[in-house]
Amino acid sequence: MKKVLLSLSVVLGLGLGLNAQVYVSDNFESYNTGVFAVDIAGSPNAHGWAVFSSNGSSAPTSTNAGVDQVQIVDQGGKKMATTSPNSSTGSLYVWPEPLIDWSTRDAGNDYLKMSTQVTLPETLNYTGNIRWAVSYIDVNDDLGGGGGAYHYLGGYYITPADSKIYGLSTGLNSTGQIQPFLYQLNADNSDGIQYTPGSTVTLQMAYHVPTGEVVWSIPELGVQRTIINVFGQFEMALPPDEIDMELYGSAGTTGAYTMYWDNYDVTFGSTSAMATQDIRIDNSVSTVYPNPAKDQVRVKLAQNFNSAKTTATLTNMSGKLVANFANINDINVSNLPAGVYILTLTDGKLTESKKLIKK
Repeated sequence: MKKVLLSLSVVLGLGLGLNAQVYVSDNFESYNTGVFAVDIAGSPNAHGWAVFSSNGSSAPTSTNAGVDQVQIVDQGGKKMATTSPNSSTGSLYVWPEPLIDWSTRDAGNDYLKMSTQVTLPETLNYTGNIRWAVSYIDVNDDLGGGGGAYHYLGGYYITPADSKIYGLSTGLNSTGQIQPFLYQLNADNSDGIQYTPGSTVTLQMAYHVPTGEVVWSIPELGVQRTIINVFGQFEMALPPDEIDMELYGSAGTTGAYTMYWDNYDVTFGSTSAMATQDIRIDNSVSTVYPNPAKDQVRVKLAQNFNSAKTTATLTNMSGKLVANFANINDINVSNLPAGVYILTLTDGKLTESKKLIKK
C-alpha cells in the first residue's frame, strides 16, 4: 500500500486532475491470505492498516472481537474481509495509517476523493450498520461534543436490515447542534438507494474542503448527488483527518456478516471527478454485477456496444466453454460449480471479457 503522497501529474486523461496525489491505493494482492491485523488496539500492521475492535461494555455484548475479524481472502483476486460484531454493543474500525496531513497536499488539490469496490452483506436480519467515511477530529473541542470528537465530512451509511445505502455527512439538528445526518440517494431523494444483497458496487465520494461540497457516486446503482454540508454553509474549511471502515451492532443484533473490500483508493485532486469512474467503470467499459454471483447475472453494456446484437459466452479458467447466452438479459449461473469464470461479451464487432466469480 502506498502510505505517502505520490504525484500523478501525467495522468490528465483519467479524471484525477493536474498534479493529483495518492494517499492510499491498495488492491490487497500483495498480501498473504489470513489474519491481517497486528492487534485490535489500533496499532498499524506492516502494510499501514490499523484495526480497533470491541465487544462493548453493556449487555448484550458481542463475543467475536479479535484480530480475525479482518482477514485477506482470495476469491479469484484478493480482498479485505471484515466481519461485523455479533451483538448489539460491539464495534469494529479499520483505517489506513498514517492519518491524513492535509497541509502536505499540492496547491489546488482541494478535493479529497475516495473510491472502493465492496461486496455488500447478504444478511438481511442484521440491525447494525456500516459506515465508510472521512472525518475531522476536533482535538480542541472547537465545535462542541468534547475534545477529540469525530465529525463526518462525507461518506456512506449502509443498513443491511433493509439493504439500503445512504449518504453520510454532518448537519445541524433542530436545536442548532452539529450531528451526523443521512442523505437520501434514490432517484427522488426520498430514501436510501436499494441494493441487492451480496452484490458488488463501487462507492465513490468527493469532499471539497473549502466549500463543504460532498459528491456521492455509485455507478452501478445510478447514484450521483451533491450537497453542501453544514461546515460549508458556515464557511468552516475543516481538513480531513481520518478515513474509517466502521461496523456496528445495534439493539436486536444477532449473528454476524462478512463484507469484502477491494480497489481501495484515496486521492487529493483539483476536481471532483473520480479516477476509478474513468478507469474502471466509465461508459466505454461494461459492468457485470453482482460479482460474486449466485444465480442471475446482470450486464450493463458499454455505450459503444450494439445491445440488440450482443451475446455472451462463459468459459472456465482452463478455457473450456461452459455456457452460451443469446440474451445477455438472461444470464443465470445457478447450475454452475463455484469458481472463477470468464464472461465474454460480443456484438460481432466489439468484444470484451470480464472475470466472474460464482459463489
